[in-house]
Amino acid sequence: MPTRSKKRIHSFRGTRTNGTGNKKNGRGAGNRGGRGNAGLRKHKFTKVTSKMPDYFKKKGFVNHNKTKAVPVIHVYDIERLVSSFADDKNVNKIDTHNFSYDKSKSEFVFRGKILGTGNLYSSVNVKAYAWSKKAEEKIKAVKGLISKLE
Repeated sequence: MPTRSKKRIHSFRGTRTNGTGNKKNGRGAGNRGGRGNAGLRKHKFTKVTSKMPDYFKKKGFVNHNKTKAVPVIHVYDIERLVSSFADDKNVNKIDTHNFSYDKSKSEFVFRGKILGTGNLYSSVNVKAYAWSKKAEEKIKAVKGLISKLE
């Protein structure tokens, strides 16, 4: 199999220093500020900020015991929602991301915790993940039921 002829090298032929300035500048890595990533936090910092945006990423540990934010609703919010749907004849059931309300069963399902601020005037069966003692008292005071959501 024939071999290709080598290309002629044109760069810096016939020069004394081959583009490095003084003849001593071509020795070692001192003329270029160190080899590789040496000096990135010092004299090559401009290179880091312009060409390496992920160089200073946060590192460390993740707290796996961190508690997640639980969605909450107050008793007065339940009363407001139930009374607004009670007036509307066209709507029998509403379902959103955090709650659902079925007018025929008079059942309010909330995926979170119910807090006891406000008053409740209509009897509603409530299902939720958690609730406070005051919320339970106020729901039972108007002949409503409260149960754990599975």
